[in-house]
Amino acid sequence: MIGPHTLEFARQFHYDIAFMGIGGIDLDLGLMDYQEPEAMLRRTLVRHCARSVVLADDGKFGHRTFINTLPFAAITTLVTNRPLSDEFATRLEKDHVDTLYP
Repeated sequence: MIGPHTLEFARQFHYDIAFMGIGGIDLDLGLMDYQEPEAMLRRTLVRHCARSVVLADDGKFGHRTFINTLPFAAITTLVTNRPLSDEFATRLEKDHVDTLYP
């Protein structure tokens, strides 16, 4: 469920932690989505939480979608399924994003 009512509802609260997926992750553009309502909800959640965690499998990296959603520095943690390439690892470290993988 997404749309103006969802955004209005989400803005009413403060969250300790927000877990969210993402459409794509581009080295230069950051976190990306396919649809503006999804991007707007993620931006709202990040503004209203203490910690923001993005969950993304390795297929999302290097995948550019339509909407620039968030810069890397806007999130606290990225969880993925395998070690990152040196380029992505360096970029996320520069932006103080913790990375977790098995």
